[in-house]
Formats: sequence, C-alpha cells, structure tokens
Amino acid sequence: MKKIASLFVALLMLLSVVSLAFAQDADTSQVAADPALADDSAATDTPVVTEISTDAATTEAPAVTEVDSPEAVETVTVVQQPEAETETPAEAPAEETVEIVEVDAVETGVVTAEEVEDAGITPDQPVLWGIERAIERVSLALTLGKSAKAQKGLANARERLMEVKTMIAEKKFDDAEKARKEHGKALGHVKQAVEEMDGDDAPEEQLKEQTEIENELDEQELEMEDAKDKAEEKLQLTAEQQAKIAALVNQLRNEVGDAKVKVELKKNKVKIAIQAKTGKSSEEVTEMGKEIKAQVKAEVREGKETRERKSSENEEDDDSAEDEQEQEDAQEPVIKEEREDEQEDDDKEDDENVDVGGAVSITARTEEESD
Repeated sequence: MKKIASLFVALLMLLSVVSLAFAQDADTSQVAADPALADDSAATDTPVVTEISTDAATTEAPAVTEVDSPEAVETVTVVQQPEAETETPAEAPAEETVEIVEVDAVETGVVTAEEVEDAGITPDQPVLWGIERAIERVSLALTLGKSAKAQKGLANARERLMEVKTMIAEKKFDDAEKARKEHGKALGHVKQAVEEMDGDDAPEEQLKEQTEIENELDEQELEMEDAKDKAEEKLQLTAEQQAKIAALVNQLRNEVGDAKVKVELKKNKVKIAIQAKTGKSSEEVTEMGKEIKAQVKAEVREGKETRERKSSENEEDDDSAEDEQEQEDAQEPVIKEEREDEQEDDDKEDDENVDVGGAVSITARTEEESD
C-alpha cells in the first residue's frame, strides 16, 4: 500500500513538471508572435537609464545612473554633461575723462579786471546768482519814479552784459546765455519805464534823461561788439564756439536795438512837448537835442576817465605795497643775521666779564690767605 502511495505521489510530481514546461513554451511562442509583447518583454529585461537634465551654467560632476537587472548583465550608462561655457565679460570702454581747466577771465584779455569786478557774482554760481537776481527784483519794485526805474534797469542790464563777457572769456557759453536772457529782461523793465514817462511837466529834463538812456544803450552795443572781436582774437575757438558767440551778440544787438527804438519814439514825443511849451521850432529843438547829447557824452567820458584814474592809482598802490613787502622780505634775513651777530658779541662780553671777575676774586682770596 505504501508503495502504491509513493508511486502516486511521484506521478503527480511528474505531471506538475510537464505542465509547467508546456506553459513556459506557450508563453514564449505568444511573445514571439506578438511584437508588442516582445517590446514589453525587452523593456522588462533592459536596464532602465534615467536622463538627468542639468543646467549648462552649473559645474557639478557628470550624473551616472546604474540599474541592476536580475536577468541581464549589469549596464552602466553615462550621461555626459556639456561643458559649461564661461562668458568672458567684455571690457567696459574706458570712460573719457574731461579735464576742466579753470580760466582766468582777465588773463584772456577779453575783459578787464574792472569789468570782472562789475560783473560780480556770475551764472556759474547758480545759487548766489539766483539770490542776487531776486534782490534786484525787489529793489526795482521799491524804486520810485519812472526815470529812476529806467536808470536802475540800465544798471542791471550793464551788469548782466559784464557777466556775458566774463562767461565768454571763460568759455562758459551756457552760463553766458543765462546772463543774456536776464539782460533782455532788464531791458524790458527799461522799455516799460520809458514808455510810462510823462514829459509834459519838464520836457527839457525828460529829453536829457532819454538821451542818457540812449547813450547807455549805445555804450552797451559797443561793449558787445568789442567782446565778440576780442574773443575771436584772443581765444582759441572752434567753429561751434564762434557760432555760439555770434548768436549771443546778435540776440543782444536785437534786444538793445528794440530798446533804442522805444527811446527814440519817446524822445520825439518829448521834443514835440518842448516845441509846444517853449514855442521853439523843430530845428531849434533838434539842435537842443544835439547839445544835450554832446553834454551827456562828455559827462560819461569824464566818468570813465575818473574811474580809470582811480583804478590806476589803486593798482599803483597795490604795486607799491607789494614792492615794500618784497623789500621787507629781502631785508629780513640781513636783519636777522645782524641780530644774531649782536647777540654773539653780547655773549662774548658776558663771558669776558665773568672771566675777569673770577680772576679778581681769586686774587683777593689769595691775598687774604697770605695775610
């Protein structure tokens, strides 16, 4: 009975082995017949390689992924990382350094020291210059009388003109343009004051005042032309700089010319008032105007000569003071040496006196001891 049972168990084991063999053969044939299954099988048997996306700008070591398959030979796939490109920064262009050279306006010969002094604060000092303009406007507003307002406006215009000349001498053309605009504003105040003058009460006096204003405008016109000529002669100018100066002078000339027209119209009205008041003819009044003009020019010329004489005297005084200082500086070492010699002589005399005194005292002691 035991033998039969053993045979039965052995038979069952044999049948199990045979059925497993047939099942494996059937799976293999099905995979061969179906390509999709073959691909799946291949995918199962092939090691999996994971690609690692790396940033080209990083400098990490190349990534390596190893996948083990129980039924395949170990496969190592190396994903090579592209070498990071190092951008060499382009060299920045060297900055152009513009050397600003301060120019002494007087040394250029375009303006005199007196004109620079008359200019005072110039537009290249914007804060102080702006404050000065504000003070001028207040002063003009507080000035009483149309004639006084016209004279003050002319004085302000002359100062602006000196600023224009100084800035041209220093080749600061933008600042010269600022002064030119303020010069035009000052002349605007002059024109307004001239138009509002009433010459009915004292026409002769009004004629002289109008003539003085006209003469000052003539002087300023000459100053502009003189500045242009000296700048072209004394300064080394480019074509662009010459054009800027020409434009400045033309603008100034137009503004002064417009003011002169206003004054001339007013003078004609005043002359008519003189004729009506005095009964003089037109020729007589015209002759009166010429005499007044000559008188005004003489007064202006005398004033210029006085200022020049004072300026020359001041320069001479300055030169004398400098000469005296130089002489004192030159004599100082001599005086010092003489004092040192005197001190040495005094020291020698003191030493001699000490020696003599010592000898006398020694002699006296010796005599006392001998006694």
